Amino acid sequence: MEIKIDDIVKQVLAEFETPVKAQKPVTTFALEKPSYKGNEVGKKAVLCAPETFEIQSFQIPELSAKEILVQMEGCMISNADTLEFTKEKRVGTSSAVGASGTGTIIKLGSDDIKDAKGNILKVGDKVVGIKKSGLSNSYGVNQSQPSGWFSNYVVLQGGNSVYQTNRLDLESRLLVETIAAVNNTVARTIKLAKLDERSSVAVVGSGLAGLAAMAILKCHGITNIVAVDDEAMKNICMTMGAKEFIGIHSKDGVQGAADVIKASFGSLADAAFNCVPTQCAKSTARRLVKNNGNVYDLAYVLGGGRSSAGFFDEAVPVGGHFFTQKEYENAIALLEDAIAKEIPMYQLITHRFYLEQLEEACWTSIRNEGIGIAVFNR
Repeated sequence: MEIKIDDIVKQVLAEFETPVKAQKPVTTFALEKPSYKGNEVGKKAVLCAPETFEIQSFQIPELSAKEILVQMEGCMISNADTLEFTKEKRVGTSSAVGASGTGTIIKLGSDDIKDAKGNILKVGDKVVGIKKSGLSNSYGVNQSQPSGWFSNYVVLQGGNSVYQTNRLDLESRLLVETIAAVNNTVARTIKLAKLDERSSVAVVGSGLAGLAAMAILKCHGITNIVAVDDEAMKNICMTMGAKEFIGIHSKDGVQGAADVIKASFGSLADAAFNCVPTQCAKSTARRLVKNNGNVYDLAYVLGGGRSSAGFFDEAVPVGGHFFTQKEYENAIALLEDAIAKEIPMYQLITHRFYLEQLEEACWTSIRNEGIGIAVFNR
């Protein structure tokens, strides 16, 4: 009996490349149920020394007519957080930590408070609080109150941008800041490069920014996506929207990757996103696009360094980038679209910690373990 090795290999590869079916979001932690009796004591994580958080109690203040009391559900660990965490010199307590959080309203200062889109807020609404440029201490009344979402209760000031996000699951709400940052570049790239459903795009690197870019491209109707990264990331790349995957350890090298793109889409990619902060990765991305195509840098949109590319302002300042109201609204709408398209965005959060485990959460991020890292209230 003749054994057809080629047919067996093709069958195995076909099974390996089958995208994972989207599932409903699941938070593995037993979170504290939103409630407020009026005698609760707040707890906050204070960065009291380099690489040291201390859980302290605080008195929950009386609310003014324009303030909202929110019970924190979760907060993402960002590069700005880890930068503050490892900073050796600091004046007073840091106000640049815990920016990407979400929670449930448990008390309102008045009945006519609206969110940034004009929706009347009510107790029980799920909200995200957005930083506004010029507010050095956006969250909290004073230094005795939390200066970020690393707390079980947060007072949102009337000057904050607050968005009602009842249609988003918890993990999607945690990703609003991330999606706003990545979509800011991806959406402009689509316009500048005139990309449409017939276009092909290469994404080099599949960290949080790269995977978010794939999901965003899919939501914009661009499905001819090829991901380039370590073979261990193949399944999650295919799940987020990649149609083809090329392992970085391919024996044919960059030329082999270019050949795969040509075979799949008829030509080299129309554009590429480089999500790895190295010159080698940027050069690889350049070789995967047409002569008239461009490479766009996503390696720094979530912080962690400064981009050498001058095409966009990709570098993120300490404390995070301050986006416009429209950019946040676009991010929320895009996450709602991802849910409708059954893109399992919750899979981008791979490591979950309780607030008391904040230090370990920061070290996990610094070690580049996992994709998205978040702390939760209990």
